[in-house]
Amino acid sequence: MGERQEAKRESRDILKLREGLYGSDHPYTVNTLHILATIFREEGNHTEAEGYIQRVLDRHLSYPGNNDKQTIMCLKNLAISLEHQNLYDKAAKYYRQAYKRIQKIP
Repeated sequence: MGERQEAKRESRDILKLREGLYGSDHPYTVNTLHILATIFREEGNHTEAEGYIQRVLDRHLSYPGNNDKQTIMCLKNLAISLEHQNLYDKAAKYYRQAYKRIQKIP
């Protein structure tokens, strides 16, 4: 098994463990989702990455004060994954959301 495949398997195992121990909204769980999104994005599997990024973004948006840099990065990463799938209209929506949040940062 290659290193990337091993990393995916281990990360999925860790995700299941953390979801069971901490729940889906815990920062450790969200971090594991982000790691999986990164793994898939780096291998060019933008459809799979999109699902994980969307889950991370949903968690960030549920937090109070969600105009932080991590939320903006999730919006940008989701837009990039959508662009790679030729879903330009959907990508533009997330780019606009990121831009609006950037404007609110003091």
